[in-house]
Amino acid sequence: GKEKPDYYGYMKNLLQFNQQMMQESGFDAPNIHYHKGLFNTTVFPVGPVAYVHLDGDWYESVHTMLVRITPWLSVGGWIVLDDVHTYSGARKAFEEYFAVDFDSIRITSPQQTMLVERYHTVFELQFHKRTLVRKVSVKCGDKTKK
Repeated sequence: GKEKPDYYGYMKNLLQFNQQMMQESGFDAPNIHYHKGLFNTTVFPVGPVAYVHLDGDWYESVHTMLVRITPWLSVGGWIVLDDVHTYSGARKAFEEYFAVDFDSIRITSPQQTMLVERYHTVFELQFHKRTLVRKVSVKCGDKTKK
């Protein structure tokens, strides 16, 4: 976490680190776009989005990104949310956007990652904690671009 001096968020070259990690994972493609900066000033999708790692703590930043990105999420695309389980603002934004009660769907461990995957007519919300996975589906409704 942030209290540790080696917390990745404190890296001077975080963007370069993330680019290297993607390349080492086999995702070094020319159509990957990185956006360095504040969510509300740098991310304005105008076409399909396949993968987003949304690492935000506050309601406004997480909600803004869910509103902007989720409608553009490709079928089979993913949004990874790290802080839904830790920060009340991120949690509230997630609950409001997907109209779900966090406590009713989460795995008992507080240390988990939320993965949102889009299928044709539903979003699958997955909590991941090592090998435990809990899946819940919610209808896309008007949350997708045509």
